[in-house]
Amino acid sequence: MSAGWRSISACAVLAMMSGFAMAHGEHGPVDKNIRVENPIEAVGTPFGRMGSSREISRTVEIEMADHLILPSDISVAKGETIRFLIRNTSSEAHVFMLGTSADIDDRVSEVISGEVTVEDGMSSRRVAPGRSIELVWEFTIAGLFEMACLVPRHSASGARGRISVKPITAIH
Repeated sequence: MSAGWRSISACAVLAMMSGFAMAHGEHGPVDKNIRVENPIEAVGTPFGRMGSSREISRTVEIEMADHLILPSDISVAKGETIRFLIRNTSSEAHVFMLGTSADIDDRVSEVISGEVTVEDGMSSRRVAPGRSIELVWEFTIAGLFEMACLVPRHSASGARGRISVKPITAIH
């Protein structure tokens, strides 16, 4: 196959993939206002989507210590975009993740079984010892969700917290 045809084929594949990502309604629409390296990351989840740094409502500071996440309980309003400033105060690496309880349990099981490695994802961030990192998240659905450390023995020992997303009228 000539170089010209390879380029055309590659463009066709990318066009089909981006069309699939935008049309795939199970995960929500792609937000064209969010600039990300990978447009698929702007797709919604059952607990929200990556937020835009231009629309941050407030900052919530999270401390990840040995087998502990502080604060362990936070409340946000549906539609609120939170900048999580995650600080690792321990001597071990941590992986902060937002999700449903089932999402977090599944991911921890995958890590334990070796199916996946613990890396930064759409709703997770690796935090080195003594370092801080941020995650901007828009909560688009009311409900109870969780934050946890994906390091298996950490989440099992209590490095979990609750995020209560309330309808807008319930916060004020």
